[in-house]
Amino acid sequence: DRAASPGDEKGKRMKRYCYHGGTVLDGPAFCSHEGNNLLNSPDLSRFESCQHDNDSLATWCRLDFEGDWRRRLIVILRAYFDLGATFDRVSNLGKPAAMGIIGLAGYLAEANAWIDFGRRWRRVLRDNGVKVFHMTDFERGIPPYDWGKRKRESFIVRLLRIIGETAMFGTMSAIVRRDLDALSKQDRNKFGNIYRYCAITCMARICQWLDEQDIKESVDYVFELGDDGQGPFRVMINEVIHRRDFRERYRVNSVNFMTKLQAPGLQTGDIAAYETCKHVPRVMGEETRPIRKSLETLLARVPHRGGFLTLTEIRQYITDTESLPSLTRVFQKGPRR
Repeated sequence: DRAASPGDEKGKRMKRYCYHGGTVLDGPAFCSHEGNNLLNSPDLSRFESCQHDNDSLATWCRLDFEGDWRRRLIVILRAYFDLGATFDRVSNLGKPAAMGIIGLAGYLAEANAWIDFGRRWRRVLRDNGVKVFHMTDFERGIPPYDWGKRKRESFIVRLLRIIGETAMFGTMSAIVRRDLDALSKQDRNKFGNIYRYCAITCMARICQWLDEQDIKESVDYVFELGDDGQGPFRVMINEVIHRRDFRERYRVNSVNFMTKLQAPGLQTGDIAAYETCKHVPRVMGEETRPIRKSLETLLARVPHRGGFLTLTEIRQYITDTESLPSLTRVFQKGPRR
């Protein structure tokens, strides 16, 4: 019953092109939400043999996808770990002004849209002397981002516009580090790997959104290669990637791990994950400044869903899943609607 979001028309276009057959982030209100655990088998040999030019993603699509590769969906996810190094600084609420947040986020778009995105994105970076975009370095003004205010604003506006004109849907998942640290060692072991929890939660939300849009297409998931904590997630992927129930539940066509240089779309996940980690403290009442303009721009242009687990929800998640067999637990319990 919610009002039409900016992505509704994109969803309708997808149905024409691709139809084969607690709480959410849906606009500016970011709330806590349940999630669940994980997924792939990286086979980058064919991609790595391609020349890394503007058409490298197109070449990869042609190699990996059977039939009409332009009808494939690709979701680019990026894990961004903002562990908060300023716990000793106190806000005017008498609470820490920064907290450790572990968040993963990314965007969904059509394969041909990602190809056009890559050309436009690289052009903006090249015009400004940037090889690969990193949101953290940009925010800190670390070279090559040591620019004046006007150039900084113009640069980020161009990037956000490209994301808004490319992405169909955005998702994110986060954990507050101090809540996890409050658990006993036994409960932390039961909760499992944070990265894979966030990854499977994001995948589940993408599937929910596709179901709501009546889009039947499967998804090619791409995660940044080498993110912290990714090892157990990749091991799990290798164990379940060939299971039909797993692939059907999460609309999996493939799961791959790449670098930001290979797949520029990963840089959009970097921005979304950074914004997620900055926004969670605001939702928790521990950040008094208004929503960041960059996040506000993204939410206005692309439908988003996401959330984070509170300590109570983490404990409930452990209780709900500890009786399940380990592999079944990975993909049997997705986020609550």
